[in-house]
Amino acid sequence: MWLASCTKLIGTITALQCVEVGLLDLDKDISAILPELGQLQILKGFEQGPDGKDKPILVENTKAITLRCVFRGRCMEFVKAE
Repeated sequence: MWLASCTKLIGTITALQCVEVGLLDLDKDISAILPELGQLQILKGFEQGPDGKDKPILVENTKAITLRCVFRGRCMEFVKAE
């Protein structure tokens, strides 16, 4: 087992303890705590650039990412590009 995988359990337990005492909420936007998550763009696809290389098509995230979403590992289902 990788050490990085072991820290996921510790981080999840710590966050859930914060939820239990009211410091965090499972269903509120977590970009106030982790602003880098609020700035993520969504990959919609690729287009070919003038140099022949594929370039990503990125769109702005329009929905909130919640702690519940992060725990479930389903943020990309929750935050879909239109």
